[in-house]
Amino acid sequence: MLRDGLAIVDEAALAAKLAKIEALFAGAATEGERAAAAGARERILERLREVEKADPLARWKERSGKDF
Repeated sequence: MLRDGLAIVDEAALAAKLAKIEALFAGAATEGERAAAAGARERILERLREVEKADPLARWKERSGKDF
């Protein structure tokens, strides 16, 4: 689904990816692995920020449990 030109993705799926990437970073054996994991982490965080900007009211409703 698209909204305002941005793909609406499941925020929970992005959070799960972020957790896996952070585990990769923590267990990285080389500087290259750490750099790759850090780059991936930044890309996922940017996607999460885009999701939040795309529909902040939906996020508020989800957190508050209120439906209008």
